[in-house]
Amino acid sequence: MILLRRIAQKTSRPYHQVIRRHLNHDFNPYKKESPNTNECVNFLLSSTNCIIIISILWGFESYNEKMKLIEDTNNKINELYVAYVTLEKRCEPLTRQLTKNTINSYFSQKNNLIEEGNTQ
Repeated sequence: MILLRRIAQKTSRPYHQVIRRHLNHDFNPYKKESPNTNECVNFLLSSTNCIIIISILWGFESYNEKMKLIEDTNNKINELYVAYVTLEKRCEPLTRQLTKNTINSYFSQKNNLIEEGNTQ
């Protein structure tokens, strides 16, 4: 019951008591001023500067990511090249032997055709 009375007293204060209570500081909830043009210009300049700085930082970050990707791709290409050269060196004797057999069989087939043509 006492609590209800206090709540009723706080909510039913007259207007002049509310104003007296706010005299100790500059904030006045009843008076709303619109911002002047200088404040608007300052806000626009500050927000523009902020957007420019953020976009520059984002550009640096994306550039670094692309450079890392290019470096990784170059490393993979180099590894593939080294693997190819190593494999080529290992397979060189076998390639020579296959080439000899292929050339020899080609020439033997050609010679056989020539010989068959001469006999006919």
